[in-house]
Amino acid sequence: MVPGADLAAMFVLGVLGAGHCLGMCAPISMAITASRPQSSLPTTLLYNLGRGITYATIGAIVAGLGEGAGALAPVLRIQAYLRLSTAYQSRTADAIGLV
Repeated sequence: MVPGADLAAMFVLGVLGAGHCLGMCAPISMAITASRPQSSLPTTLLYNLGRGITYATIGAIVAGLGEGAGALAPVLRIQAYLRLSTAYQSRTADAIGLV
């Protein structure tokens, strides 16, 4: 693997995702701060803190689901093997006239 390739890929994905933030997050942030101009700094800080906590929580949940799916991989392999062997046995029984 090329050194720094992961960081480069993360950077590119971040830049590509900036369009989403410009189109969706920026107007929401502007609407929140425009509604309370006298206290825009605390409002902006709380908004961004809440957004960061929300993204971190969603990321942790998705990572947990991914870890759980990875733990199921051996079980799914066994199920696939059993399905294939059953299909093979069924075909063999059909071919020799047992079914």
